[in-house]
Amino acid sequence: MAGAGAAPLLRSNSLCLLFSNPEISYESVLSVIFDTLGVRPKAVVGIQFVRVNKIIIKFAAEGHFRLFHENLEGWGAVPPEAGGGTLKIINLSQATTLVSVKDAPFEMANEAITSSLRRYGRVLSIKKHIHTHERAVGIQTGTRTLKMEVKHKIPACVTVSGYTLAIVYSEQGKACFKCGAEDHLTHDCDASVPRGNSVFYDVGVNTVRGDD
Repeated sequence: MAGAGAAPLLRSNSLCLLFSNPEISYESVLSVIFDTLGVRPKAVVGIQFVRVNKIIIKFAAEGHFRLFHENLEGWGAVPPEAGGGTLKIINLSQATTLVSVKDAPFEMANEAITSSLRRYGRVLSIKKHIHTHERAVGIQTGTRTLKMEVKHKIPACVTVSGYTLAIVYSEQGKACFKCGAEDHLTHDCDASVPRGNSVFYDVGVNTVRGDD
């Protein structure tokens, strides 16, 4: 057993798959990994089921790991035959956080968003999300995802170029996307926010993936 002062064990060449469907089957998970995502069995050392919908993949070599995560990290769609819903792919090999930005106008430049969020940490990259539905493939959704080394807590709402944007990331904690407060959730909010100024949204509305 490691002592209290021991350095934390850092993962390498590892990714976490988070499925939005909490009842996805074991067979469906493997189908998504090997068929949908195209991971080759020989490229993998281990597949760990933390929960039925939270999977950790350990790759055999850095080359296999980089090829996979650089192309697919972010959000993706799960085929209906595999249970449907969305899939979030997270790099566990470095202390980075995926930060989603909602409600940004299509005309807003990526640099405007990254400049606003740099005060909270180092911005490594930013991607625009696009629809994956066959009738809307390639069309932007308005959501952007930033890969960041978060140093300071990011508020639930950030104003950029006069627009209020909703911010979502895994370590965020309680937040209201209607008024921006951190002591209650959106469905408990009594604030009167004019239509068009609210940053309330349903994270499950769009099935999207990141794209440069």
